[in-house]
Amino acid sequence: MSRWPNPYIRILAMVDTSGGPDACHEWLGGVGHYGHGVTSFPGIGRVYVHRLFWIIENGDPGTLSVLHSCDNPPCCNVRHMFLGTRADNIADMFQKRRGNPWPHKRKLTNTQVKLIRMLARNGMRQRDIAARFSVQKNTVNRIINKKRRQHD
Repeated sequence: MSRWPNPYIRILAMVDTSGGPDACHEWLGGVGHYGHGVTSFPGIGRVYVHRLFWIIENGDPGTLSVLHSCDNPPCCNVRHMFLGTRADNIADMFQKRRGNPWPHKRKLTNTQVKLIRMLARNGMRQRDIAARFSVQKNTVNRIINKKRRQHD
């Protein structure tokens, strides 16, 4: 028998709700691109956690994106979410001057690469470094492990 008889209970166990109903409820499990929580759920498969909580609470949004009003990717508090198109999400990013909507096209300077390595040596999480420099986590990983040829 499974340790978690109900998959929803398994998902809830991975969420920090200690801040109360209006605070960000941060996902403590694995993360995907841009720091959003990711999990697998029966009948849905691999899914972003904030989208899963929206589906559970409000139903399937279809082709619409589930956006964060709090701008905190690991947050899965449905009170912090709203629906929009991909274009709405990009417009929201530009309006709030938050990140680069195309992080794979971002060029890092030699100084930034050195700073990324220093932050990693000092214990900063790769997810947090990626958010700070508006790049993907795998880019940070390649820089830290010197698998990225430019800037070495």
